Amino acid sequence: MKGTVTLSSIYLKGPPSQPDKWDYRLGGEIEKLAMDASIMPGPLALTAAKFEVNPEKILLQDSQVNLLDASLRVSAAVNGWQQRLPIAEATFQGNLGPKVMEWSSARFHLPANLRIRAPLTISRARLGWGPKDGISFTGNWQWPGGPDASVNLLYTPEVLTVNRLLITDGGSQAEIGLKLQAMELRLDFNGELQKTTVDRILVKNEFLAGSIRGDFRSHFFFDAPTRSTAKGRLAGDDLDLALVAKLPLVLKNFALEADKNIIRVQSAALSWEDRHVTVEGSVDFSAGAFLLDMDVAIDGLGWEKVKEVLKPEAQKTEAAQAGKGKFPPLRGRIGFKTPYFTYEKLTWRPLHLEVAFLPEGVNVTIAEAEVCGILTPGSVMATPQGIMLNFHPRVVDQDFSSSMECLLGRPFAMSGTFNFHGQIRGQGQPQDLVRSLQGPLELDLKDGRIYRESIIVRILAFLNLTDLLEKDRRDRTKGEMGYKTIKAKGELQSGKLSIQELHMDASVMQLVSQGEIDWVNQNIDVTAAVAPLKTVDWIVQRIPIVDYILEGTLISIPVRVHGNLNDPKIIPLDPSLIGSDLVGIMKRTLKLPFKLVQPLVKDLKEPSQKPSGDPKRE
Repeated sequence: MKGTVTLSSIYLKGPPSQPDKWDYRLGGEIEKLAMDASIMPGPLALTAAKFEVNPEKILLQDSQVNLLDASLRVSAAVNGWQQRLPIAEATFQGNLGPKVMEWSSARFHLPANLRIRAPLTISRARLGWGPKDGISFTGNWQWPGGPDASVNLLYTPEVLTVNRLLITDGGSQAEIGLKLQAMELRLDFNGELQKTTVDRILVKNEFLAGSIRGDFRSHFFFDAPTRSTAKGRLAGDDLDLALVAKLPLVLKNFALEADKNIIRVQSAALSWEDRHVTVEGSVDFSAGAFLLDMDVAIDGLGWEKVKEVLKPEAQKTEAAQAGKGKFPPLRGRIGFKTPYFTYEKLTWRPLHLEVAFLPEGVNVTIAEAEVCGILTPGSVMATPQGIMLNFHPRVVDQDFSSSMECLLGRPFAMSGTFNFHGQIRGQGQPQDLVRSLQGPLELDLKDGRIYRESIIVRILAFLNLTDLLEKDRRDRTKGEMGYKTIKAKGELQSGKLSIQELHMDASVMQLVSQGEIDWVNQNIDVTAAVAPLKTVDWIVQRIPIVDYILEGTLISIPVRVHGNLNDPKIIPLDPSLIGSDLVGIMKRTLKLPFKLVQPLVKDLKEPSQKPSGDPKRE
């Protein structure tokens, strides 16, 4: 610190041994004083100032203060300056340049999109600070060529109150009021505010690319919604909501009106990155909650985007659980439509649903949804106790191979036209939901083919019945088989699929099966019986029961398929181990007398040459 200070008056009285009880007054003038401090970006210069110091306060009058490219005329008072929490007040006017504005923005960590453009002139400004009252500011701001702004605000750690912000600039004249605290929001707007005006105020205008206009008054109490009120009309376009919503949302255009406890969104169009969203409906806060009646449409959505929305909500929930605040309950409904919704590798086209906010939880009713050609209407109810779901999937005349390839993400070794219907119910915590699934399922396929990679072809290869297959002339190892129908009935039980009855009808064979597929552990355990419908060399040579065939009696060969779902084992099965349920299915479906025989798998090689003299073996 250096400079010239003149004392014009000195008064001192008190016991020498007790300085804290002295009564003193110092008065004088500061002709020139320069101060350096680590928190300052440069020397702070004071000139032509009158000052007075006493035990109660410090007064500074008519001081010229210069810092970087700022020049202000300042008068200030600090009351109770010897106490722990003094009260300060200052009046000032002058000019602020780009350098000091840039420093102050960085010093107070002001976001880039809130930084004020310079140079600007401040007049009739008053700044106050107190331990109970917080920071108060009133004053006028002028930018070269406009706009002009006058502001009256109060800030404490608990609340920000803008009693009045008036902005005037050519086509803009807007009066704004704001009160923001944990459980209360007051927002008033009257007039019109255009992009060009905000461009002149902010260094980087990311809020408004169009305009806002209307006469709107609102006062929300989040912990007591019935006290909330709103009135008036508000419209605008190209308003960036990223700061408020914490998401890359731009309100392309909107129009709303309010009366007492109801806000009606007449229309609203938003962009969410590359997605377009439309919203209309109403919010009623007269019943102790936010009562919604909204319809939302978006031109495509993915689960990753949904997670971005849910993540901050989860943080709010944790804050509420920690006792940091409350938010009023949501009630009512939100209708949602999108032409497609992607979840990992699956895509629903379209997806129409309705979300109902109920006292006991959130219920989602899916009215229209199709994934891989499968219609999936149903409902999901989420409560604190867990999730309940109830779906009714169905398919009508769809291509089986394309649907399965879509679901599994890889080609499927079977084709045909299929119909499917069923019910899938479940209840529990998310981690236990798959194991709780249950409900009946029924599948019908027709006019399709079974390819070499399928379980059925592997069973035929195991039994050395590949003569039933149609061979590719170019590659005799490749075979496939056509079928007329495949009908299956099953039941989901605790996340497992119980195959109660499966029957395949082909021109060369019939097959029946029962068993279980464990989707959770990826295991399979089924019993199948294969009934060839033509004489095969293997049967004629290995099992001398040709009479059965000649007399119209079918032979049926039982096997067991079990193990890992992607690579199961196939083993022969003793006919005595076949259950009565499977025998009953065979009686109903084969339509001919049959004889169960045990396959001889110890010698499955085809003979090197066919025995002669029996034309039936040709």
